[in-house]
Amino acid sequence: MKRKIVTYPSGESVFIQGARTEAVYHLLGGRVSLWDGKEKLMELEPIHILGLEGCYNRAQCYPYSVRAETEVRLIAYDHDHIPEIFFQNPQLGRLSLESLVRQLERHRVLLKKQPPAEEGTFFAGDIQVFGPGEYVLKEDEVSTQMYRIISTSEGLEVAKKGKILAVIQQPGEFFGEMAAVSKAPRTASVRSLGESVLEVYPGDILPRVLEDYPDMTMRIITALSERLAEANKLLAGNGSSEQ
Repeated sequence: MKRKIVTYPSGESVFIQGARTEAVYHLLGGRVSLWDGKEKLMELEPIHILGLEGCYNRAQCYPYSVRAETEVRLIAYDHDHIPEIFFQNPQLGRLSLESLVRQLERHRVLLKKQPPAEEGTFFAGDIQVFGPGEYVLKEDEVSTQMYRIISTSEGLEVAKKGKILAVIQQPGEFFGEMAAVSKAPRTASVRSLGESVLEVYPGDILPRVLEDYPDMTMRIITALSERLAEANKLLAGNGSSEQ
């Protein structure tokens, strides 16, 4: 079965840290807590998505435990069908992204990180041309616009801390969308190697873009899941908990 409704009484574990990922859960009612070992990370209420990180980390295991603080009601999705479910239901993909972002924001607050400054936006569909050697994005800058390649003569170089990670050149390819989700500084620089014509989208129209390009939903979910797993480890290592 791809999905089913499940309930757990107060005090019962929904899943255990380190266990093989079998399902992803959509919290419909009640309140749950997240635990790293004996450290309580936070409490969550509807309509969060739980356990998604376990589908995309290398170990394919839950990176934290979830316990019912009250009686809870959830939809359990078979982890083997997650990509298929997201492609068939873009709204669920959007909900998953929103849940991951909110959980990351809680980690940012608990770790006492300052939120990024707001940035101006372009009009949807604004066309920009970048010449050889010109930077489209720079690592650590704060901006939320996304880009889609219309054409590029030699591709665009993606680099982090001076190390070249990739060259992207496929027309229709998106990049820069992670900042639209997380509102965090750019994690890599993008430089046009030749002449590149790009379409620019403001970050606040990401939900509409995701409905038209569900494959981008999966790419963002994977990246956010990995980032959230790392944030959980950092939070537990600092010995922080939400009161």
